[in-house]
Amino acid sequence: MEIGVRELKAKLSHYLRLAEKGGTIVVTDRGKPSALLIGINGVDSNLSPLAIRVIQGVQEGWIQPASGRRLRKIKREPMKRGARSGLSIIQEGRK
Repeated sequence: MEIGVRELKAKLSHYLRLAEKGGTIVVTDRGKPSALLIGINGVDSNLSPLAIRVIQGVQEGWIQPASGRRLRKIKREPMKRGARSGLSIIQEGRK
């Protein structure tokens, strides 16, 4: 749901109740998103806003928690003689 700042100010209690019930409200300022209002049901209020957002993402399914498996090592191939390094290619492109 998207609402403007003016409407949020006028009906703050209403939108706080919606967020508390699990709603996500995008607050816009002159049509551009500027804030996100979400409830913190069942979340420790001492957590940082980022941690709360990550927990919400896991609950909503758009963040997938780590599986706990270790990643396999990738074998690095040695550079071939005469090959240019990535750094030199980038530096050349910046000139």
